[in-house]
Amino acid sequence: MYELQELYPGWEIWMMAYFDDLGVEAKYLYDYGDGWEHKVKLEGYMFREKGVK
Repeated sequence: MYELQELYPGWEIWMMAYFDDLGVEAKYLYDYGDGWEHKVKLEGYMFREKGVK
């Protein structure tokens, strides 16, 4: 059985709108002729300290 997968262009959706809970996974296709495909998983959060850039 073939499942239709959704495609979210990076310029149309904010990452936090998709990665909204720990364990969420996605495929990331980086293709400028090379066809690199990565699996991305949200494993945790790091919060920036106040005053640190």
